[in-house]
Amino acid sequence: MTSLEPVLEPAAKQHLSQLIVCQPARWHLWLGTGLQGPIMTKTTRPDIPNLSDLRRQIDAIDDEIHALLMRRAALVDGVARAKRDTNAPGPGIRPGREADIVRRLLSRHEGPFPRRALVRVWREIVNAMTSLQGPFAVAVHVDDGAPELWDMARDHFGSVVPLRDHDSSSAVIRAVLDQPGTVGVLRFPEDGDADPWWTQLAHADPKAPRIIARLPFATEGEPEVDACVIARSPLDGSSADRALFVLETAGPVSRASTLERLGQAGFPASILATLAGTTADSGRLLLIEVQGREETPTVQALTAALGEAVVAVTWLGGYAVPVAL
Repeated sequence: MTSLEPVLEPAAKQHLSQLIVCQPARWHLWLGTGLQGPIMTKTTRPDIPNLSDLRRQIDAIDDEIHALLMRRAALVDGVARAKRDTNAPGPGIRPGREADIVRRLLSRHEGPFPRRALVRVWREIVNAMTSLQGPFAVAVHVDDGAPELWDMARDHFGSVVPLRDHDSSSAVIRAVLDQPGTVGVLRFPEDGDADPWWTQLAHADPKAPRIIARLPFATEGEPEVDACVIARSPLDGSSADRALFVLETAGPVSRASTLERLGQAGFPASILATLAGTTADSGRLLLIEVQGREETPTVQALTAALGEAVVAVTWLGGYAVPVAL
């Protein structure tokens, strides 16, 4: 035996011989040359993508997204200049258009990216773009430290738009009236509310805030709390809307007879809330909801349908019907 020959027991030689036969691509061993270990060769599996290539593609997509965001922001500047000529009060939000865009995105969405995240990303973008057009802030009614409306407002209006908390609905309405570019978030009206704030909007003053949206717009199951957005911005329509009206009656009327007369006139409606008068013979205020968003034609039709039983009909605004995720 020469000095270069490895010293191997017979059993070890047999084991190495089996390795050479079974895995010739990974083991190279020449007995008698002094090479006593495996030489590992790099292997690739065609079914596993190259991680570096994937990361380069992701970086390229991120750059494309960023470029499109900058391009969109440049277009928003032109939109802001065009809107200044209209002298419309309130911020430059268009809740009806926003609702239809979300509906379109959800209808075409596919793949594993979560639908809720899709809506959240898009809302961050649209709110940031709206804030570029001029003053934009949100006044939120936070009563007794309950955070539900605050969290809902932050989720809907994103991380860029400033939120301010107020301890009463009246304070929110006042902020919308007095502070340019401010919208308000209040609890959606319900029967028996201790704070029927909607009565404060039940007048024909064109400067009065109106309901323009309902929150949450995109939901998974039944939300714990419903809210609405009020603003002095014009209400634009979407492909599926609801309108709200306040009926002031001449005297006591039943909910059933009111709904029956509205149904006969072609207005399938629901009564959201009522406010009784100060005496048994005094009139009532009824907050009703109907399909559509038309203001003047609907007011005239409702007045004609209810006849002398109604003293006044006031349009309170409306909202795009929320969608399920």
